[in-house]
This record gives sequence, structure tokens and C-alpha cells, in this order.
Amino acid sequence: MRNVCTILFVTMVIVCLPGQATAQGRVGLGVGVGSGIGSGIVGLSGLSIYMPINAASIRIEPEFGYVHTSTTIDDIDFESSETLLLLGSGVFGYLSRGETIGYAGGRVGIQHSSDDDDDSTTGFVIGPAVGGEHFLGDAFSLGAEVRLTFMTMSEDGVEEDALFTNGSFIARWYFK
Repeated sequence: MRNVCTILFVTMVIVCLPGQATAQGRVGLGVGVGSGIGSGIVGLSGLSIYMPINAASIRIEPEFGYVHTSTTIDDIDFESSETLLLLGSGVFGYLSRGETIGYAGGRVGIQHSSDDDDDSTTGFVIGPAVGGEHFLGDAFSLGAEVRLTFMTMSEDGVEEDALFTNGSFIARWYFK
């Protein structure tokens, strides 16, 4: 698996090398893989889709996140699954410009969790985030982001609050 990832990465670098890049004034589409987006399965890998909208001095980046986990323990005949969905957005100021971009700001969102017992909760997430991306060509960048996230959820009158860190590796494609 490691060899396949290395080959894919080298191929993307070679394909995307021509041209100097900048994100200013461009809209893109990103895919991020990172630590989970909350609830009882914090720390699991989640998938997020991003839509960076870059203006002269800020970036607005709507996000849709998804995590699904399934657990089976044969010894005690236990089966469980949970799905989390996140709809949110980030607002960032630029720390640096050019081929490598740094940004800092915050993310906010609404998170919905449901399991196979028809239990569901909806909550709120908010927190600061900092990240960067490096352009490997005119329209493609690889980056990372770290967050400190506060989450609050409520189910049947019971509130759950959590503060956790998470991070993502993000590939973004920009349109002209």
C-alpha cells in the first residue's frame, strides 16, 4: 500500500509541476483525510470535502464531513455502527502568500450523529484552525490543517461537551 501511495504522489507531482501558482481570486475543490469530526468516535479517520473560495485578503471554505464506523465483536454477539455528518465552514486570513500559503482563522459547523439503534444527536462545533498548503502546479496543492475544536451535543436532555484537537491532510484543485 505504501508503494502505491508513493507512486500516486510522484505521478501527481510530475503532472502538476508546470506553472507558478496562487490561490488568490480562485475557487477550488478539496478532499481531506484526518482525525474524526467528533462524538464518541473522535480520533477515527474522517473524510471531508472542501470548497475554498479565495478573496484578496480572506478565504471562506465550506466543508462537508463524513465518518462511519462499524464494530463487531463475535465473542459476545455485539454489532454496532455510527455515522457522523458535518456541515460547516471556515473563515481564514492569510499568513503568507505565493507558492506556499499559510492561513489562520476558525471553523464552525453543525454535526449530526446517528447509530443503528435509531438514536441520533445534533450538535455544534467551533474552534480555531491553522494550516498551510503548497502548490505543486498551477491548480493543485497539498496541505495540512490542525484544529482545536469545541463540540456540544444534546440527546434526551443530556448534554455532551468535548474539547479536542484534530488535523487533516488536504489535497485541493483550483479552477481558473
